[in-house]
Amino acid sequence: DAESLAVIEALLAMASGARYLVLINYRPEWRNPWLEAFKQPLQMRELRRHDVPEGKYTLAFIGYGVESTHTVLELTYNWGVAKYELGGAFGHIAIEVDDVRNTLWRCDDPLVALAAADVLRRHHVVVADGHHRYETALSFADAMRLKNPAHTGKEAYNFTPMFFTNVHDPGLVILPTHRVVHGLENFEPEGLLRALSASFALEVCEGPEQLRRALTGAGHHAFGLVLATSPRFLLLRYRGKAHAPAGQPPAVAALDVSILHGMILQGILGITEAMQAQKLHLDYVRSASEAVAAVIGGDSQAAFLMNAPTMEQVRMVAEAGSTMPQKSTYFYPKLLSGLVNYGLG
Repeated sequence: DAESLAVIEALLAMASGARYLVLINYRPEWRNPWLEAFKQPLQMRELRRHDVPEGKYTLAFIGYGVESTHTVLELTYNWGVAKYELGGAFGHIAIEVDDVRNTLWRCDDPLVALAAADVLRRHHVVVADGHHRYETALSFADAMRLKNPAHTGKEAYNFTPMFFTNVHDPGLVILPTHRVVHGLENFEPEGLLRALSASFALEVCEGPEQLRRALTGAGHHAFGLVLATSPRFLLLRYRGKAHAPAGQPPAVAALDVSILHGMILQGILGITEAMQAQKLHLDYVRSASEAVAAVIGGDSQAAFLMNAPTMEQVRMVAEAGSTMPQKSTYFYPKLLSGLVNYGLG
């Protein structure tokens, strides 16, 4: 109702100047259209949704952007609950701080280890991040096996540390990595816009914040373009269908990053795959504000702002036997390095 939205708007206004107020939890009373009733008045978009049948509730996260840069509203629909008592609809406010304590426990009980292995054996494992390290571990094990005539399979080199998480965990977020172009000879913004207009719908935005909101609401196959000259901020919407080059799975071709790199960076700007791999004329930036500042400040020629891929897209690419393109996934939150060490001696 209007009172509920007023309270939430006040909390969002309070959070707009704070970096660490990242999540507000609220429980709506209605099922349908309970999400639209919150999205439309606040002009937010749905970031992700998670159904929990065993708990009989649904989580929906809406906002103007992901948790690393914006306050996010978490809506919990408890199935079958039609009304809450006064004060019972508010869940919690989560606040992010820098000095988070990370705690872990060592489990050396063989029965627990066997039970965990049995659970994993019945599920697919997606190497969502760190596949280079996994491939290196496999190559190292093969090399050591050839050097060891007494190989048994129980040596330390046959194993590698790995962190497992539930891909359906609503707290697991993929953040975008933006592209910044610099140092291209004969770069012409007008020529770039003419070439883009053949395959993309161009929408001029007033400023960086409007561009970010428009990009967040546009969904897949959309990009934010920042130029040093007017029009400085544009939303690009791809009008065609993603076509997979020879040897590329359709799941990879459908990714935003594949369209950007294939059609724009390589097809229009001439930044070849080899140049992209070597980061020639191309930087990868995780902060949208940093990408915008690089162009407006004159250090770069253009910035392409991205939406992050979904976990479902990562899973589809892995099940197609492929890997995600370079710098296309940035998982949040990050694990601390050095908490666990594994000796190979």
